Amino acid sequence: MPLIERNLIEENILEAINVFKRKRTNVNKLKKELIGHGISAGDLEYIINGRTPLNEVSLSVLCLLSSKIYAVTKLEAANPENYFSQQEIKQCQIFETVVDEDKITLPYNFNNVTLVRDANYSTTITAQEIKKLMDSNLLTYNFETQREARVERDSDDQIVLKPKTNPKSVQEISELLKTGDLETTTITFNALVNTSDSGDELVYDHKNKSLTITKGTQLNILDGYHRISGIIKALTEDETLDTVFDLKILNYSTRRAIKYFNQINKLNPISESRLKETNLSSLATVTFEELKDKCEFLNGKISSSEKIFTSTDQLVSSKVLIDAIDEYFNPTNRIEAKQMGQYLSKFFDSLFMTYPDAFVTNIGEVRKASIINANFMFDGYILLAKRMQEAKLPVDKIDNVLKKVDFNRTNAIWSQIGVLDETGSITANPKRKIRNYLNDLISNEVKINV
Repeated sequence: MPLIERNLIEENILEAINVFKRKRTNVNKLKKELIGHGISAGDLEYIINGRTPLNEVSLSVLCLLSSKIYAVTKLEAANPENYFSQQEIKQCQIFETVVDEDKITLPYNFNNVTLVRDANYSTTITAQEIKKLMDSNLLTYNFETQREARVERDSDDQIVLKPKTNPKSVQEISELLKTGDLETTTITFNALVNTSDSGDELVYDHKNKSLTITKGTQLNILDGYHRISGIIKALTEDETLDTVFDLKILNYSTRRAIKYFNQINKLNPISESRLKETNLSSLATVTFEELKDKCEFLNGKISSSEKIFTSTDQLVSSKVLIDAIDEYFNPTNRIEAKQMGQYLSKFFDSLFMTYPDAFVTNIGEVRKASIINANFMFDGYILLAKRMQEAKLPVDKIDNVLKKVDFNRTNAIWSQIGVLDETGSITANPKRKIRNYLNDLISNEVKINV
């Protein structure tokens, strides 16, 4: 039995841990020492970062921690003699945790691995395997290489760092996995340099294409923490779920890992348009995907960026289409969303065949003199599609409405309502202006043609 109350032991050892972990070399050395007692590097990371509270740790492990920390720091708060008898201290030195049969331990093998370049490997991993690695505390969050951390105070008023996540994003990922709509994306692990017991964190077998994570290696989640959090949440609710992800495994130093992380997150920023396009939990996006799949005339004509690239004859951004679908059609379930996409594909087929020069064969030349194929005009076309559907007007009657519109840039109305500036260029935010103009025109013409 300990010499004092357990809560006081925990309080004092936590104080010592917070001092001890300031030097990463201390932590790495302790990891290697504790492996011999059956305590993995991941388990220790969870303990020192507060993800495994000390009240969940056995007295033997507490005694072992205090002994090891005291040997390095000589902090009186960590002195095991203050809390444990000599016999308990002696026993903890030969203590070894019981290995959970379901728990993954290092060394660990990945199969079907491709060597991309030095210290950079590519393979796949299932959601089930990710959860097992997390449950075994083999995947850790390295605050030195990640962009942000959340600073909190624990129950003992000590400052602790926790991964900063967006609960809404985690929930969306979880729901997508549960519905089978979560697509394969790349998750990146980093086998941190100088953490292996043997000197090499990764051993690659070229013949068998297998990659071994060696004993003692600290395996960090470099990119994909939100996805992994969503995976864990979904599998906690339904352990039968599974899907496959692309996996990149690196063997970088902290400095190189930071550089890599900054490159993939700063050199390739995600635009709002791309976020909308990839947000498959949005029913408007389901409609958009159905439209894009069914309308061959739009193939290669939609930009995932918020700007369109006229040199490649792009016509419209996904953001313009998705925003308009959401506002005018506002689907309420997936069946309805897909039906709307099929209707819109027929509508755009008719539009493009009615004005082939503007949308198919001579896009660039028409664009110089007309705004008919301008990006923002597609908001008006989605509005027209909705009005024609409400009026039960066949889509092949589209010209009955649009022939009333003079799309030429020389038409004074475009400058008067603020769509074009004094040089004849499209203004910065013309969508609402053209929407109001077309809405009045469409309402009158649809009534006439019904």
